[in-house]
Amino acid sequence: MNTYEITFLVNDKKAADTFKKAVTALKGKITNDEYIGERLLAYPIGKEAKAHYYSINVDMPHEALDELKKKMQLEPIVMRYLVLKTEEEEKEEKAK
Repeated sequence: MNTYEITFLVNDKKAADTFKKAVTALKGKITNDEYIGERLLAYPIGKEAKAHYYSINVDMPHEALDELKKKMQLEPIVMRYLVLKTEEEEKEEKAK
């Protein structure tokens, strides 16, 4: 399993719970969950001027991550997202 940090923007706090359920449905394990807060956007996305920012750390296989990305692109609840592979995992791969 790989460890990823996923930061995403939603227009409703309840939408974040839906996203987290999708992660666990794909055999992912949420190791850290942080609500960053509601902020004004630099430019409107759709007709929204504000968004709720969340950051979660997830342990999941790469194939499940690809499926999660597809779901995020299709769901209107996720306004934007960013997926980063954590450095701890990269250091372990270099050691092998």
